Amino acid sequence: LRVRNVVRAGWSGAQPMFPFGQYVARTFGYRRIVSIGQDYSFPWNQLGGFIRGFCMAGGREVLKIWHPVGTRDYSSIIAAMPRDVDAVMYNGAGTDMVAFYRQFRDFGLLDKYVLLGASNAYEPITLQELGDSAVGSISAIQYAETLRTPAFLRFRDAFVKRWQDVPPTSAEHGYVGVKMVLNAIAAVGGRIE
Repeated sequence: LRVRNVVRAGWSGAQPMFPFGQYVARTFGYRRIVSIGQDYSFPWNQLGGFIRGFCMAGGREVLKIWHPVGTRDYSSIIAAMPRDVDAVMYNGAGTDMVAFYRQFRDFGLLDKYVLLGASNAYEPITLQELGDSAVGSISAIQYAETLRTPAFLRFRDAFVKRWQDVPPTSAEHGYVGVKMVLNAIAAVGGRIE
C-alpha cells in the first residue's frame, strides 16, 4: 500500500527472505527444509517471506521449530530435528544464533547439512564469534560491512572509532533512517509543520 506522506526507511523481515527462498530453491534445488527459530514476530515475518519465495520457486515444504529467545541448550531441538531434509535454516540472531551454531557444529551436523541463516543470523559481530567454521554459510540481507562507497566508509570509520567494533546491520539501517529524516527537514528549510 502506497501512502503519499509516509516513507519507511527500514525494512520488514520478509523483504530479503522472499528472494532468498527463491534463490535456495532455484540455485540448490532444495525442496524440504527445517527452520529452527526464535519465537517472536520478526522471525515469523522472515519465515513467511522465505516460505512464499521458496514454494513459488519449487520448494515443497518448510518444517518449523520455534524456541524461546534466550535458549542456551539446543540439544533436544537438534536431536528431535527431522533428518530427511535438504538443509537447515536458523531463523534468529545474536547470542541465540551463536549458541545454536556451536551446538549444531558440535553435533557434527555442519558436515551433513547446509546451515542457512535468516536475514540477520550472520551479522558481522556474530561472524566474529563463529570464526572460520562459518565460511561458506549462506544468508540474505541488504547490508554488507565490506561496502566501499565513500559515504559508507565514513559511517563505518566513525562507528568503529566510537564503539571499537564493526557496525551491525541495525546500526547502518538506523543511521540511514536518521539521515533521511534530517535530509527531509533540510529540504523544507526546517518548516516541518
